[in-house]
Amino acid sequence: MFGILRDWHRSAVWTNVAVFNAIGLVLTFGLAGHPSTTSPALLAVVVDSVHMWSLSVWIGGVIVLAAAWKIFVRADAVVNDIHVVNRFSRLATYAMPLTVLSGIVSALIITGGPSSVFDNRYGDILRAKIIVVLVVVALGAAARRALRKNGAFSIRRAILLEATLGLVVFALSVALVVTP
Repeated sequence: MFGILRDWHRSAVWTNVAVFNAIGLVLTFGLAGHPSTTSPALLAVVVDSVHMWSLSVWIGGVIVLAAAWKIFVRADAVVNDIHVVNRFSRLATYAMPLTVLSGIVSALIITGGPSSVFDNRYGDILRAKIIVVLVVVALGAAARRALRKNGAFSIRRAILLEATLGLVVFALSVALVVTP
């Protein structure tokens, strides 16, 4: 019995359960929040779900990397540990533009168009969020270049700052959700 339980996490069943739960979790936010009340609702929910997934991969990964930096990058690190940083950097390179693009589309759907972004409190918070996101994107791009040129040890401060600003973006997102 213990042998079956021990190996169960390596099976395709476990992978399928994890993927199904992740999709359900991401869809929950879109179905319960602003996207479900806007028109077209289906498009808004799909765009919001893509945004939540890519954001979780990008900023969530940066936060995990910053929190666990000493595990992944240390003087006695084995090659596989440092490869985690390299693999995440490649994954973030795809997740970041998806996050930004889906965020722009989502904002346009929720606000009703670009003109609505400039004349209310929601637009003020959204503009602040866009500015911080642009700084985070620039930091991520600089960290990726430094990683390629100088290795994982060279990007610690950039990762910590990117994670901190990611939390600021999260706080601004919370403010957007509660702003009518």
